[in-house]
Amino acid sequence: MVMLDPGFLESVRLTDDVLRQTRAANDLRSHLRLEGVRSALVGTLETLLRDQLLACRVGSPTRYSATDTHETFNAILACFTAPRVSLRDKRRRV
Repeated sequence: MVMLDPGFLESVRLTDDVLRQTRAANDLRSHLRLEGVRSALVGTLETLLRDQLLACRVGSPTRYSATDTHETFNAILACFTAPRVSLRDKRRRV
């Protein structure tokens, strides 16, 4: 049996809310399922933080800074965001 902590469930709800708002603003690729995006982002962040923690505590060979973590997460996040259309491109379509 798997027990889900109320704090975990609340973090899932908050993440889903942010993703829905991002989709409503057309900032998220429309063909992607929100649950899949959430799992990918949370899994990426958990792994980055866990590996950094293990490197500090048990001398794991993983060595990267908080800045590296931030930049890596942002690169992954960019995979899910919708391409930006410039104002000039919008005018051309009209």
